[in-house]
Amino acid sequence: MPIRVQINHFEAERVSHREAMKLVQEVVREVRTGAFRILLTGPYTTEKLAFGLETEIQVLPGAVRGKVGINGHRFPYAAAVEGGAAPHIIRPHPPRRYMKFYWRKVGDVVFFEKVHHPGQRGKGYLRIPLEKAALRHGMRLIIKV
Repeated sequence: MPIRVQINHFEAERVSHREAMKLVQEVVREVRTGAFRILLTGPYTTEKLAFGLETEIQVLPGAVRGKVGINGHRFPYAAAVEGGAAPHIIRPHPPRRYMKFYWRKVGDVVFFEKVHHPGQRGKGYLRIPLEKAALRHGMRLIIKV
C-alpha cells in the first residue's frame, strides 16, 4: 500500500480549474522539495527514500488533487521513517539464516541472525512540509498512511 499525503483545497468550487491546477502544482512541488531535504538529513541516510519520492496530480471533474508519497511496496520502512518505530527485533527473511549489511559503527560488513533495533523517532518528512505548505496556502489536510 502506498504512503500518500493528499491535498484538497478549501474552496475548490470557487476557483477555476486552471487556478486550482497551478496552486496544487505549487504545493506538490513545495512538499516534495521539503520532504527531499528532510530525508537527506541525519547520520544514517542512504538517499534511497529521498529519490523514491513520487508525485501525482489528478484532474477530476470539479477538483484537482495532488499527491506526494513513497511507494510502500518498494520501501516497506518508509512509514517507520515518517512516523517512528518502537524498539523491535529484525530477522532475515527465509530461507536466509543471516542478515548481511554494512555497519557504519564497525566500519565493515557484518552478519547477524537477528538485530535488536532500538526504535526511532519519526522524521515527519511528509507531514512537516505539508503542514507548512497548507498553512501558507490556506488548505485543509487529509493525511493517509
